[in-house]
Amino acid sequence: MSAAPVLALPPFTQEDVLSLIGWREEAQEAVAWLKPEHFTQPNVGSVDYQLIGRLSLQFWQQFSAPPRDHLYDLVLQEVPEKSRGEWMQVLQALRDLAPRLNLGYVTDRLRHYLHQADLKGRIYQALQKIQAGEVDEAESVLLQRARVEERGSSLTLADVGLLEQYLARKEEDQFLAGVPDLDRWFIRPSRKSLYLVMAPAKRGKSWWLTHIGKFGLMARARVGHITLEMPKEQCLQRYIQALSGATKRPQPHGLRMAELRKNESGQVRGLDWETVGGRPGLILPTGKLNPEITSKIIKLSSRMDLKIEEFPNGTLTITQLEAVLDHWERVDRFIPDMLVVDYGDLLKTRPEYYRLDLRANFEGLRRVAQERNLALVTATQTNREGFKARKVGADAAAEDFSKVMTADWILTLSQTEAEKRLGVARIQATGRDEQDGRMVVISQNFGLGQFCLDSAVLPDDWENLLAPHTSGDADEAQ
Repeated sequence: MSAAPVLALPPFTQEDVLSLIGWREEAQEAVAWLKPEHFTQPNVGSVDYQLIGRLSLQFWQQFSAPPRDHLYDLVLQEVPEKSRGEWMQVLQALRDLAPRLNLGYVTDRLRHYLHQADLKGRIYQALQKIQAGEVDEAESVLLQRARVEERGSSLTLADVGLLEQYLARKEEDQFLAGVPDLDRWFIRPSRKSLYLVMAPAKRGKSWWLTHIGKFGLMARARVGHITLEMPKEQCLQRYIQALSGATKRPQPHGLRMAELRKNESGQVRGLDWETVGGRPGLILPTGKLNPEITSKIIKLSSRMDLKIEEFPNGTLTITQLEAVLDHWERVDRFIPDMLVVDYGDLLKTRPEYYRLDLRANFEGLRRVAQERNLALVTATQTNREGFKARKVGADAAAEDFSKVMTADWILTLSQTEAEKRLGVARIQATGRDEQDGRMVVISQNFGLGQFCLDSAVLPDDWENLLAPHTSGDADEAQ
């Protein structure tokens, strides 16, 4: 009876797995599952992934550690001198990929694929035994415990070591929110979670999402941005402004910005003012883009991985969103660490089941975050009462409160007309730990593409502190 063939990994996952076992300590579990035959030669060039896989696995077997840069020497010893340049390029690409791997997702996908391959192999062996009349042996093969379990094993009280690993990894799985006090309190987007921002209409929800995406990029995370709110070119423009601090048009006389004056405990105690010098603007009077700014952005693009997709309002389903993520992975070799959806309320719903579909969409977004080991950031709009309220809470979500209950963190923005003119706003955090209820004041300047310039703890006498700056304002709360 012939042995079941070893099925090679899908081409679009082999590079991730080679990078994992070549450079990451976390590959120890995956190494136990893999064989050199799981890797194949790419469609182009002379580089053989099976050689890289075999040498990496042999190094793990001998030293219980990844080969890392030893892999260069190991590989180059076995390949013809004339092709070493091509091999070096491939190895360098795998090395550069290693620190940016979405470890949880790559490992889960590998486990899923190898579990299926193992099941197919046992079915193949069982069929051969049935054909040979060995029915009992065929049943025994099918009942064998899978070599690679579809899901990780259950935990017991003795698994405190795994708990320590989880706690150490939990902070690594977080990304900065870009609001200093929220980051200090660890109220941040994190992998396998839904981070929901909420605000009234025309208060900068899209800028807020771009701001969070920017901080993901600055942390070298791969950021995917799905916009249902605006053209993708406008979304790209906002990222450029957010990263460069450039105004949209030239501002020769500068911009006036609020500065938060704080006490020793970090509470805001007043506002000061600063005028930022003249700015050339992203778009020149000729209508052309400013080459000085665009050249800087092009340089940043070599180390910041952003992908933007646009869909019409009310057309995108969760299934289609997952198809986009699959396409990015297969075709573009892009697996996001953070996914920004602008915004959740605009996903497709059926008019007769609007609230049910709305809830299902937000639950679907959280499921995507969990299954793909990414931080999912989206927004929702407040209801009419929230639009009129001086302070917006999580219970002001428009249409269906259950979407708020789905989120791991809910950040609600409140801003009166006077605060909007002054360039300040308030944010309240609602979440699932001891930081629930925290409130901050932020300074912002959308002219410079900055949702948040600074933050401070919100004091009880905030309205009194604002009074000298708002005297004479009608200040109808929104």
